[in-house]
Amino acid sequence: MNTFEGVCRYCGDVKPVMANSQEEADDVISTKCTCPGALLEDRKEQLLQNLQLTIGPACEESGLDAFEADIVEAITSLAGLVLQDRLQQVSIAHGKTTLKIAINTKGQVKITRTEKKAVAAEC
Repeated sequence: MNTFEGVCRYCGDVKPVMANSQEEADDVISTKCTCPGALLEDRKEQLLQNLQLTIGPACEESGLDAFEADIVEAITSLAGLVLQDRLQQVSIAHGKTTLKIAINTKGQVKITRTEKKAVAAEC
């Protein structure tokens, strides 16, 4: 490991850091930076993880059916617009599932998935 001048890819801030390469140094500084661009990128990563847990293949571990890949891609794009404050909220109906993505009162992006299921019995 050597000392490199890591550069934040979002704001250009330069700080010394121990790393194996300049690229690694830039990644470390960009990850640790608290500039608005770095914070937004961190929120994007969290949003993508939450979408995978809610509608992607990972949701099957919770007993939910995953959405098709092209629908997940479209919803991911819309969720990004909510994160950027370009949309207030997005509501999507897909079969018996309703998905809502909105900014809550704490400023967090909240994803709510509601499934309509009914059981009836007669004799």
